[in-house]
Amino acid sequence: MSELSVRIVSAIVLLIGGLAALALNLQSRWLLMTAVLSIGAWELSRLAGRKLVSPYAPWLPGLAVAALCLVQLPGWTGPMDWEWMVAVVALSALIAIAYAKIGITVVAPWIAINAFIIAYLGLWGGTLFDLTLPETGMAGIAPFVFTLACIAAADSGAYFAGRAFGKRKLAPELSSGKTREGAVGGLVASLLVASVLSGYAHLSLPAALLLGAVFAVASVAGDLFISAFKRWALAKDTSHIIPGHGGVMDRFDALVFAAPFAWLGFKLFAENGF
Repeated sequence: MSELSVRIVSAIVLLIGGLAALALNLQSRWLLMTAVLSIGAWELSRLAGRKLVSPYAPWLPGLAVAALCLVQLPGWTGPMDWEWMVAVVALSALIAIAYAKIGITVVAPWIAINAFIIAYLGLWGGTLFDLTLPETGMAGIAPFVFTLACIAAADSGAYFAGRAFGKRKLAPELSSGKTREGAVGGLVASLLVASVLSGYAHLSLPAALLLGAVFAVASVAGDLFISAFKRWALAKDTSHIIPGHGGVMDRFDALVFAAPFAWLGFKLFAENGF
């Protein structure tokens, strides 16, 4: 099977399986989102460890992110200060492992980067849970689907517009393939999808177009952010978990980056009292 075929099959499986898990029930929805965020934390910690010649405990940020996600578990009745408890335990564990196992020259950056990874995936990325409603079916994931669809359209539009018209590099030091013309194509594609899905997401057309534009920018920014991380770590992909696509953070980097902006946008503009 060719690489393109593998990418297409993987994308179809991800789309169908992901939507099924999100729409099936609240528990499967939580499990899928937690898995994505936790694996993403493991991937980034693993890259940081390799770069710093200290590949220790990449499971710790993943475990910490999963623990932070527990507050989103349907029926959760844990302590109100659970996030702070997780933060204290995780930071203490990072410090203990660093001073026991890691060379003194990279102790500080290793702790700082892993603490950032936990915060980025567990708190910033954790706003993905807030893009769903407490009901099953497609209606319960309308904000999430709207956000994902706009980002996917922006990514695809940028790719095809860049190949057809791309001449001026957008950020050559971070991504050799991104062009300004491609970014414009991504913006147009995102706006088109936003206009089509505005009713489904309970947004007025102007609000949907505004969010579509925001997500187009977030798609580029999120991708460049992870590209910068990979460039720093001297890695092509965050991992090889998804055949033909690389890692979780290679596929969902823009979605994680856009999540807080999506949450804020729906808080401000949704017509169904989101």
